[in-house]
Amino acid sequence: MKKTTSDILLRKNNNFDLLRIIAATAVIVYHSFAINPSWNITDPTKLLLTYVTTGGLAVKVFFFISGLLVTNSLIRNRSLLHFIISRAFRILPGLYFVILLPSLVIGPLLTKLPISEYFTSPLLAEYISHNLIIDTRYFLPGVGFDNPHGFNGSIWTIRYEVYCYLVLALFYVIGAYKYKILSNIICFAILFEPISPFKGLLFASSDNNAIYLLAPCFALGSIIAINQESYKPSTWHALALIVLSLFFRNHEALFALLICSAACLFSLRLSSYRWFVGLKVKNDISYGVYLWGFPLQQILSGYHGLGPVIGILAPTLLTYSVALLSWKYIEKPAMHLGKTLYIKLTKLSADDEGIGSEQ
Repeated sequence: MKKTTSDILLRKNNNFDLLRIIAATAVIVYHSFAINPSWNITDPTKLLLTYVTTGGLAVKVFFFISGLLVTNSLIRNRSLLHFIISRAFRILPGLYFVILLPSLVIGPLLTKLPISEYFTSPLLAEYISHNLIIDTRYFLPGVGFDNPHGFNGSIWTIRYEVYCYLVLALFYVIGAYKYKILSNIICFAILFEPISPFKGLLFASSDNNAIYLLAPCFALGSIIAINQESYKPSTWHALALIVLSLFFRNHEALFALLICSAACLFSLRLSSYRWFVGLKVKNDISYGVYLWGFPLQQILSGYHGLGPVIGILAPTLLTYSVALLSWKYIEKPAMHLGKTLYIKLTKLSADDEGIGSEQ
């Protein structure tokens, strides 16, 4: 008997941590082709699917899992305070680490400018200040890698992730979560916006499907979380979408939406297979792998003698190592701090209510 999504969402019945690590690693592999044009290797997913890339699919899976887990958490906890604290302490510490350490330590080692010019450059202040408030900037003063991708081209998606959180929080505040039908209508509207006459009214204002399909994939995760008691993930659902996409090869938005949705649904089913669940990982390094992969790849790409195998393997292993440090000493302690803060705030609130009732 197939498990419902509510069963799969129990931690013992899924392996989303490994799934996210695989997705983050896929982004590293995809970026390798762009960073090392001398290899003359084109992304195989792009060759096969035309409108979709390996990195694009991986990021959509990230957003889908995020939509699924974050919506489930909000539904179960019914606390805006818990939502805000848990999201802030999960996203920001790791992001700040990948912004500040390169800016203040790695950048000065790589810059072509005199150190005094580096630290007094307006570009450095802009990189730090804007990225800390998730207004993405890519370039450090005097740090170039002979490509237009900036120092860390991966962080652009964080802003869209935060947008999704804010919209989800807004729907919670207005009480939409209390009405299942209304919640589904809102999420389906976001999911189908890119292929509707109303494209651009909500999230899909970009013409790049790498951008305008982020919110729909997050919404797909939210839909499944909302209907978790009834939806039973199946590989056949993903295959059906792939077959359907074959009839729309000339319609970029619809084709890309179907393929990305198929990848998301397959990832959910994969995460629940018993053999996959058995491959539990001790440390959730996926976020760190995603954040650190691109800059470390850029640094190692300076060694032009590296071929594709070593050129992908070396930065991947180095990224895993840095991501492990980020998880153990930045992300995990921050998450623990967030939980402690939430408990203290709720206890304080309960105490205040008790005092008020006594009066």
